[in-house]
Amino acid sequence: MNRWKYDISDLERLLKGVRSFSESSAVDGEDGAAEVQQTFSLGQNWPNPSNASATISYIVPASVYIGLKVYDIVGRQVATLAEAHRRAGAYRVFWEGIDKEGQQVPSEVYFCQLQAEKLRETKCMTLLR
Repeated sequence: MNRWKYDISDLERLLKGVRSFSESSAVDGEDGAAEVQQTFSLGQNWPNPSNASATISYIVPASVYIGLKVYDIVGRQVATLAEAHRRAGAYRVFWEGIDKEGQQVPSEVYFCQLQAEKLRETKCMTLLR
């Protein structure tokens, strides 16, 4: 088993400047029954901790180009889960614990970051194999 030591400044450097934007409002559809949440948000992965794969959900309130990436504890990009233009709506992706080279990543704490324009939200997730 590999043992790693990390300084709190590593985590602070990764999260520096991370902020989330949230503005909720209810909008009635034409039939008066639909309610749309206007929130830019990244949901906590499920399950957490995960032993094989994780489901990650996010909401985009307007049409925008997004990036959804996974980073390790020292801030290296591990995987890109989504990088595309998205219409307003709720989305779900699955991460199988695979890096950008197609290799399984080790048990560790990872960070999933959703970015759209100047907005960013980051969640911590744990992978235990």
